[in-house]
Amino acid sequence: MSAPPRSPPRTPGGLAIAVGGGLLAGLALAARGPRLVPDSASYLDNAPFRPPLYPLFLDAAQLLGGGAALRLVVVLQALIAALAVARFLGRLRRLLGMALPATVGALVLLLIAPARYAGDVSTECLTYSLFLLLLGEAIDLAEGVGGARPALGVVGLAVLAILARPQFLFLWPVLLVGAVALALARRERRWRLGLAALLVGGVAATWAIQAGYNQLRNGRPQGIHFTGIQLLTAAIYLADPGDVAMFAGGPEGDYAARVFSDLAERHLQSWNRPARYTSAAYYEDVYNDICIGVLVRQFPPGRDGQVSGVDEWAALDRLTVGMARRLLVRHPARYLALVVGLAYGYYKYLLVLVPLLLLLGLERARREPAWRLLVLLCLLWLANLTLVCMVETAMTRYLLYTDAPLVAAFLGLLTRGPTEP
Repeated sequence: MSAPPRSPPRTPGGLAIAVGGGLLAGLALAARGPRLVPDSASYLDNAPFRPPLYPLFLDAAQLLGGGAALRLVVVLQALIAALAVARFLGRLRRLLGMALPATVGALVLLLIAPARYAGDVSTECLTYSLFLLLLGEAIDLAEGVGGARPALGVVGLAVLAILARPQFLFLWPVLLVGAVALALARRERRWRLGLAALLVGGVAATWAIQAGYNQLRNGRPQGIHFTGIQLLTAAIYLADPGDVAMFAGGPEGDYAARVFSDLAERHLQSWNRPARYTSAAYYEDVYNDICIGVLVRQFPPGRDGQVSGVDEWAALDRLTVGMARRLLVRHPARYLALVVGLAYGYYKYLLVLVPLLLLLGLERARREPAWRLLVLLCLLWLANLTLVCMVETAMTRYLLYTDAPLVAAFLGLLTRGPTEP
């Protein structure tokens, strides 16, 4: 039986290096100027379909920074990212006994996302940092150190990540699987009940905070989502021309007729795509044309897509959810093929590697905390990829969260120091 790998020596001043590096990077990005991306306006304007955390983050920066608020946002994003990378990498290095070359390689991998997104006025960098902090707590939980703090940290950071990007809802099913595995490994009834209460409390807190923010911001606790538009984008792309008849005479009738006509005229559906494209590849090219250029633009007649106010966004949300549900029920096989095609188009080799790692990890997870972490990262990677491809195209900015930590952990396992017999 082998002992755990030897822990690497602690590096004094690591926190100071992270803070200094983060500040320098943030100041450099701020001097260059924050980048406004297509999503920036909706966060700055507190659009009713945006979750609360990032708009509140921007409001806090406005209070503190005044006219330099966006530059302050960039500095804070870089600083938080540096601290999150340092914390996760420190725990990963401790868990795996990583040598210096592997540590440097993992550091480079983990810094790619902050280097690309810290200068953007958007959620990517902040949510990436929250996710790395969550994984750091998960490592402590896998090693059984820190008492109840790691479990509290994992759930608390999951709540914050979801309140920043609803995409992180993929965390709950994976955390549920992890909680069941931990409960089976622990015999104490009180500990199991505490873990269950913590998960339920996390889900309830997410809902309560979002509902409170909706009430203050929109005058109603119910959320206004963009998910209906995203699902309808896929469903209507896969629809047949004759499917418009299923909406005739209903509340969606006029809207459906305008949308189907516009899509056919502009060749934005799978049935009339250019012959050189696969269905998934063409969908990636025309996604925004369908989503914003047709579905949003055609909603308020005569106003060319100028949806305004809470009531109109809520009405569009209800309308598109209903239409998407009916179309997906009619064409489930097409939808499944599209999701698989999007995932395969983005990842060819990792789609083979990750299940293999998962199988290896499940066999070794009982004996080694390092493999428990790898199983968790594989499940998170698969859950994120699946959720993204169900409602979006497989873009790097949606998948970066789980890519770099998984590859960094795999690198650490491949280069682990020798174990003692």
